[in-house]
Amino acid sequence: MLSYANRRRGIIVQPCERIREFVKKNLSVYDDDVALGDDDNIFELGFVDSPFAIQLVCFIEEEFEIKVGDNDLDIDNFTSVNRIAEFVSKKKGV
Repeated sequence: MLSYANRRRGIIVQPCERIREFVKKNLSVYDDDVALGDDDNIFELGFVDSPFAIQLVCFIEEEFEIKVGDNDLDIDNFTSVNRIAEFVSKKKGV
């Protein structure tokens, strides 16, 4: 499992775990009875709206200390927990 040091918080970060927590915490339509797999497309499931997409990008930049540029704003980078984690790994050069 990939992990990164988050310098601001002084902790080791597990990308999939942190991304999954963020998604579950911030989706207004998320219900504890709904199982969200790491490969599930959060757009196709209807879990994403425009404000959430902006929050997600801000979360990724802050949590993983990377810059999400205009060229990175491809929906394929953000469709699932695993795709977001792959994007983070790519940006961090891992």
